[in-house]
Amino acid sequence: MVYGYGPKAGKNDYLKTQVFSASPAKLTSMLFDGAIKSIKLAQIAIDQREIEKAHNNIMNAENIIYELANSVDTKVEGELPGQLLSLYDFMNSQLQEANIKKDKQKLDRVLDMLTTLANSWKKIAE
Repeated sequence: MVYGYGPKAGKNDYLKTQVFSASPAKLTSMLFDGAIKSIKLAQIAIDQREIEKAHNNIMNAENIIYELANSVDTKVEGELPGQLLSLYDFMNSQLQEANIKKDKQKLDRVLDMLTTLANSWKKIAE
């Protein structure tokens, strides 16, 4: 592993170590946390009229949700995989609309859904 230099290097190296050593359950939890954080940062940026910052954070949340969708095991029997994929698709469509309109209500809706899923996931993973 190559380690960087500068003020952010230590934080980035720590994060890389956490990601590479995490269990699949922990990685999923980290993805939820990252998406939630990005949406909260986007909301702050909208309040501060920092449009580019809001855009970047919403895009980051979208990318994380795509990763969550890619991690769904579609071989699992039952309705859950399909329901999760539909939910992730809905969240991303809401984020896309929120990004275009800088709509905090849509961000709140996605934030509520992600928080509920994250809390459920953490209980299951314990």
